[in-house]
Amino acid sequence: MPFDIGQLVALRADRGHKGTIIAVLGKIGELNRYRVFHSAKESREYIEDQLIPEGDGALADHVAVLISANNLLETDLFRARLTAARLSNPQLDSIYALHAARIQFIPFQFKPLLRFLRADTPRLLIADEVGVGKTIEAGLILNELSARHRLKNVLVVCPKALTTKWQSELRRFDHKFQILDSRALKYCLQETFRDGVWPAEYRRAIVHLELLRRPDYLFGTKSRPGLAQLSPPPRFDFLIVDEAHHVRNTNTGSREAVRIICENSDAAVFLSATPVHVGSENLFSLLSLLRPETFIDFGVFAEMVQPNKHILEAIRCLRAGAGEIESAHQSLKKAAETSWGRRVLEHDPRFTRWRDILKNKQDLSDMERVQCLRDLEDTHTLSHVMNRTRRRDIGAFTIREPKTVTVEFTPMQKAFYEAVVAFKKDLLRLNHSAQVAALVADTLQRQAASCLPALVPAIESFLRTGRFDMSNLTDASEDETDETEIPKQLLSQAMVLRETARSLPTEDPKLQRLLEQIIKPAFEARPGKVLIFSFFLHTLNYLKSNIKAGGYRVALVTGQIDEEDRQVLRDRFRLPREDDDAIDVLLSSEVGCEGLDYEFCDLLVNYDIPWNPMRLEQRIGRIDRYGQKSEKVIIFNFVTPDTIDERIFFRCYDRLGVFKETIGDLEEILGETIKELTRAALDPGLSSEQLDEKVRQSVDNALRRADEQRRLEQEGSSILGLDQSLLQEVDELQVQGRFVSPEEIRNLVEQFLIREIGGRLLPDTHNKGIFKLKIPSDGRTLLLSQLDPWETRGHLVQEFQRWLEGADTAMTVTFDQAIAVANRNITFITPLHPLVRSAINFWRNSSESPIVSTLVVSEPGLKPGRYLFACDLWEYVAIRSELRLIGAVWSEQDRTIEPSFSSKLVNVLTRVTQPKCAHNMDEATVTNGLHQLDEYLENLRSRELVHAREVNTLVANRQLASLEFSFKQRIDRVQADIANSREDRITRMKESELSRLTRELEVKREQVLDKLDSDIITRRVAAGIIEVTDEDR
Repeated sequence: MPFDIGQLVALRADRGHKGTIIAVLGKIGELNRYRVFHSAKESREYIEDQLIPEGDGALADHVAVLISANNLLETDLFRARLTAARLSNPQLDSIYALHAARIQFIPFQFKPLLRFLRADTPRLLIADEVGVGKTIEAGLILNELSARHRLKNVLVVCPKALTTKWQSELRRFDHKFQILDSRALKYCLQETFRDGVWPAEYRRAIVHLELLRRPDYLFGTKSRPGLAQLSPPPRFDFLIVDEAHHVRNTNTGSREAVRIICENSDAAVFLSATPVHVGSENLFSLLSLLRPETFIDFGVFAEMVQPNKHILEAIRCLRAGAGEIESAHQSLKKAAETSWGRRVLEHDPRFTRWRDILKNKQDLSDMERVQCLRDLEDTHTLSHVMNRTRRRDIGAFTIREPKTVTVEFTPMQKAFYEAVVAFKKDLLRLNHSAQVAALVADTLQRQAASCLPALVPAIESFLRTGRFDMSNLTDASEDETDETEIPKQLLSQAMVLRETARSLPTEDPKLQRLLEQIIKPAFEARPGKVLIFSFFLHTLNYLKSNIKAGGYRVALVTGQIDEEDRQVLRDRFRLPREDDDAIDVLLSSEVGCEGLDYEFCDLLVNYDIPWNPMRLEQRIGRIDRYGQKSEKVIIFNFVTPDTIDERIFFRCYDRLGVFKETIGDLEEILGETIKELTRAALDPGLSSEQLDEKVRQSVDNALRRADEQRRLEQEGSSILGLDQSLLQEVDELQVQGRFVSPEEIRNLVEQFLIREIGGRLLPDTHNKGIFKLKIPSDGRTLLLSQLDPWETRGHLVQEFQRWLEGADTAMTVTFDQAIAVANRNITFITPLHPLVRSAINFWRNSSESPIVSTLVVSEPGLKPGRYLFACDLWEYVAIRSELRLIGAVWSEQDRTIEPSFSSKLVNVLTRVTQPKCAHNMDEATVTNGLHQLDEYLENLRSRELVHAREVNTLVANRQLASLEFSFKQRIDRVQADIANSREDRITRMKESELSRLTRELEVKREQVLDKLDSDIITRRVAAGIIEVTDEDR
């Protein structure tokens, strides 16, 4: 027979073992499953036929007895246990690491975290523009995951130049990561090969891509294994890949290494400042690596994103107001007419519902509009896999003021430059590979335009070796094979070039302009910090020696400089001029600047112009970033007339406004234009006049497209502009208290110390917000025994363990984020700290019964009076599982449920205080009120369950439709190959592939169908009486 929540039951096999039904857990076959409350420390689950009825008792009776007998928890203890319950059961609509890092809170940086938490698979591409703070966003996700789950292994993969930066940044989140050098990586691979698990001493690690992709580490050698050979491969709880655009190219070691690690990571975040267009192959390449089960091939991806522009247009219309309802409807019709719309959106009830509503309505209510926007944003195929924050969305950046510095060649320099151009044309006419042309021809010409005196060591290098090695010229090559052989026919001509270069006069007008018109005035009228960029290492070395000779303190950062030394140089550059250790002028290569921020500097020099517009964006983004204090940054761009840099790339960038505005969403337009111009630059058949005309036509076309795109953006459309609701939610998180505050953490720790450890938190009498933590020897022994053996390798645990084992009587701590930011030497107690973890475990294990208390609160907007309350934990069993705390409040005066107060209860409970006197609510009233609360919560659960099942079915159907659509495309192609095959061998191979695809589709379909059933399991967490007083009382 079925049982009801609250019903007293006994075990059929042991009638003396009684308990109360506290939750209905769903069916197994035809029988219900129940959770039964036996005692404060025992709750178990049973099948229906294991139980028999036993009277009319209920959990409500248990709570009623506690309230009536005034057997209640003190308020501080109630709040501590409620905090422990919230941290033990992380909810999807709350943030637990909001104040858990040594950084200042900036709302927009929580957008990626919210996207990540809502995704059906915890994987996200963060493609924010330069200067927005992607590292901080990744750190916030790491902290939130750490607060919600026990993370064993976390790996950061990044370029070599960024390893120290990541190590430093993650310290702000109180995580200590180790950088893997070649010896450490070799050890990790060997240990994983031997034991099958990643070694615990490197559970938090940073490895650079240049090392990871090396064949001996990727594929191994005869004496040791490589990453690709490990079986099983190492597993990571969380993976961060920075500068992810480096792994977008297929058939490279970089991509293969990241693919292996990503496939064996539970959660992953890719970061890239390089803008990627919605329909581009670059974006598909990254997403297919991050979510290969969804983005199977580019054809499927292209169809998936087709409806997005129409959905975004509909969203724009809805935000515009009532007059655009019909336009919104027409946009949704267009979305439905795409191939993805016909196969997927037409089966999405949210999409079809709003399309039909908009067809028949002239306007929407505010609530309808909000819900419509959220539902439509959810149908955008990239909304759950990608975050794109643009600088203009934030609006707090400085003004860029570009200045052009034109320096003509001297007659002798001009003649030499023309000789370099002739050398390039001869090389291109030899019909060597495109790689040779790219590495030699245009590189030499670019080096000449950058700095003629620096061309001599470049030529000498390849004359000496007979090979052209890009790594000797620049650290910014994007090709993993930088070295190529020089055709012997050209070596003699190169020798002539070298001798001509050596004979040039020492006069250098470009250098003189830099020294006299930029550096010298900067030290006369400005703070005296100049940041200079060049693509070429020889140029930078030349500048360093000449600027130093001018009496300035100068330093050079490149990808060849040790990571820690780069940090030291950046810190010295930050020092005021009066400091003896200060640096006045900092020279930087492209890679040397990656990951290092110079928001304290407002003068930048582009000594040469990059051919890749994103290189230019990266340079300027080092100083034009969030946190820049100056009202404007000045950008000097050096150009020499009639060089390829000036005639093609500078003119293009200048006309398109790239120096003055961020590239933003014009990356696709710029990318296509630069490809055209690069081909033109390498075409020896074009005359100067033809090249100029080609540049003019290409830039005119790009300007037209850019103007059109900017017009659309001003009207409200955006590439991934689904941010308004997310930003609103960040605000709501704070207003509604959907986070664990520092005060709640302090109370949790203090109650734990008092009641279990015998310790104390003593406020510092001179510094508000700072405490002295004191724990006696017995308490220290107990805490040491509670430390997780795996966690003892973590930075926070090791630090706490050393103190517990040491002789210091007190530890200086704070729970305040601002104090922690200003004082790194003070221990910052957050949900990630082992002391908090011990407190959570103590309260979680002490009892499973509800926490019951009588409380008082003064809250604006709430009617004064006395109320009964109940707070239940809902566990959603679904494809997207989640937990939620649900409150209900019953008014003693009105004898009814208060829905408005109920919706605010969980937040209100964080601010309650101890009543001055005991309550006098009689047992009958308590029992009646609790019964109504149970009914209200069960009715609420029933309604929510209907919605939850609809959502779960929707998610399942969407996944099934996506699966079947993508597999159908692949199956159709294989079937076409079979039909067109004329060879038996090919036919058999394709038939085998067809069979494999069919089986793979069926397995994936079954995996989704297995999660189709859903339920909401409830457990009472808290109950009691709460008295609302007048605000002024």
